[in-house]
Amino acid sequence: MLYIILALSVIGIILCAYIYSAKKQNKVLVCAIGTDCNKVLYSEYSAVLGIPLEIIGAFYYSSLAVLSGLLIFGIKSVFVFDLNFILMVISATGAFFSLVFIYVQTILIEEWCEYCLVSAGLSLIIFLIKFF
Repeated sequence: MLYIILALSVIGIILCAYIYSAKKQNKVLVCAIGTDCNKVLYSEYSAVLGIPLEIIGAFYYSSLAVLSGLLIFGIKSVFVFDLNFILMVISATGAFFSLVFIYVQTILIEEWCEYCLVSAGLSLIIFLIKFF
């Protein structure tokens, strides 16, 4: 299961990098399920404390990738920290915030971003794999 978490984390990193790159180049992202992806990507909710969500997402997925990689290689703890527990906490936190951001898209912005939904789906799948 750790291999699946690692693979999904790498996909998440690529997705965040794509969104970041597109925003930096001022590209208009076209979404098949929504009418205006950019309404979500450039909304007031697209950053936390001034940090764009795609940067936070890249850090989140990178953390999951490193932790799962360490666990795959048999490293169960670093100093006094149980890496399996840290992986569970990070995946649970990501799943929670994914649900929050789905709420924001649905209720507050009233627009969908398929890239954001894919990221939320990845987070929820990683959480489910880790906990079940």
